[in-house]
Amino acid sequence: MKIKSQSFEQEIIPKKYTCEGEGISPSLEFLDIPEEAKSLVLLMEDFERQDGKRTYWSVWNINPADTMFLEGITPEEAIEGTNFEGKIGYLPPCPLAGKNRYVFRLFAVANIIMLTEGATRYQLDQELKGYVLETAELICFYDKEEGRND
Repeated sequence: MKIKSQSFEQEIIPKKYTCEGEGISPSLEFLDIPEEAKSLVLLMEDFERQDGKRTYWSVWNINPADTMFLEGITPEEAIEGTNFEGKIGYLPPCPLAGKNRYVFRLFAVANIIMLTEGATRYQLDQELKGYVLETAELICFYDKEEGRND
């Protein structure tokens, strides 16, 4: 299973997808989904924070047949959770300074997640236990100081 994005070049997040730009979610493509998957879960996390990882986006019950997220759009049947700021939906990266690493993680899941919109990351983690069939990651960076992401 793989994740790729036509929105990124060389794993660099363009400013458009951050708090300094339009702040919309990037396009994502999911490949080689296991046939037995009943749903997909997508997370976007920041592992560079001194206070621990932060979840910028959590989406679950993505139909395994929906192999494409278009820029700024979450599929209708998918459910979004609460990000680390307590808001529902995509939270654009907004590092204070320097180069930060962000990870999009995709999970193929053997069931439908029984959580409603706005559920927390902790609740999602509990629902995933024992049901993850396969995972994939897309690692990308945003470098605020160098301005490399225009």
